[in-house]
Amino acid sequence: MAVTPNDIQNQKFETHFRGYDVDQVQDFLDQVAADYNDLLLRNQQLEQSLKESQERVSYFTDLKDALNQSIIVAQDAGERVKANAHQEAELTKAEAQKKADTLVRDATNRSNQILTDATDRSRQLTVEAEELRKSTRVFHQKLQVLLESQLAMVNAPEWETLLNQAVVDPADARFTDNGNNADVQTDNQEVVDTVVAEPVEEVNDVVAPVDEVTDNNNDQPVFQHRTRDDQPEEQREAPADNETDGVTIVFP
Repeated sequence: MAVTPNDIQNQKFETHFRGYDVDQVQDFLDQVAADYNDLLLRNQQLEQSLKESQERVSYFTDLKDALNQSIIVAQDAGERVKANAHQEAELTKAEAQKKADTLVRDATNRSNQILTDATDRSRQLTVEAEELRKSTRVFHQKLQVLLESQLAMVNAPEWETLLNQAVVDPADARFTDNGNNADVQTDNQEVVDTVVAEPVEEVNDVVAPVDEVTDNNNDQPVFQHRTRDDQPEEQREAPADNETDGVTIVFP
């Protein structure tokens, strides 16, 4: 059992002969009791302080554990956010790359198609232009031949013979020999038939190339041969006095 200050102060000793001085012993006991009481109070204070310190240490320990846990949770959350962000960035990058590749591929295919179409069209136009040039050359040659033949026909000596032939008066014709008159009429008819019939074959030769040129280029005038049979019915019913078959310039 622990000794208290009161126990020390109230402690009684038996007296013997030649024993200690009672007053000195009592004074010493009082001093020891006072010092012991101070030590007890000091010990209680220290125990209280230790308890408080332990409580504070426990609080800070718990706080440290909580902070550490929070840090761990925050680190885990940060790692998850970082991983999710990285994954999302990779997905976005892959999708953007896919779209870019698709756009580039489509643009390349379209440009190649346009280039191919343009090349084919250029070749086609070159061929058509060459065909048109050949047809035009043929038409020009035949037209030149036709015009030269027409000019030769105009300059034919038969015209001069026909134009310079004397006109017979009907009164004088009665005194002209019937046989000679018939010969003159026959000669005149032969001259006219020869002049009119010469260009018919050449005109028919020009019709085919004229149609070809008309098909290749609809913006240029062409030469066509038109007879009275090709004209509308209302025009054929009332032909002009000076109307003859020949070459007509037709604008498409």
